[in-house]
Amino acid sequence: MAWPDLQLVLAHTFVQRLCGLWLHPPLALNQGLCLMPCNAIHTVGMRHAIDVVFLDARGQLRKRVDGLAPMRWAVCNKARYAVELAAGYCCRHPDHADRIRQALKGALAQHRRWDDWRQIP
Repeated sequence: MAWPDLQLVLAHTFVQRLCGLWLHPPLALNQGLCLMPCNAIHTVGMRHAIDVVFLDARGQLRKRVDGLAPMRWAVCNKARYAVELAAGYCCRHPDHADRIRQALKGALAQHRRWDDWRQIP
């Protein structure tokens, strides 16, 4: 089965990063939210688990958290980006780090911001 390309939106203001996915329905299998700059996330108020991938400023994987449950925290001190994905994404895609880097480049190039969330296919 061919998987659609990962689509990321960027949360770059304090309020956007604080709210994160809390204001949104569960992610589709090909959607994610990139919080930047960010080295810690929470799932307070969320109703579903997520996968979280932390990247450094060069886009290198620093930490991966699979299935982070609601009401939890994840921290990676050397991270610049935190990418929140649908639970199970990383296990389904062994090349998840490459997919995330590619999607992040696309989101940055297109300036796909948090406010554009509903435009993701």
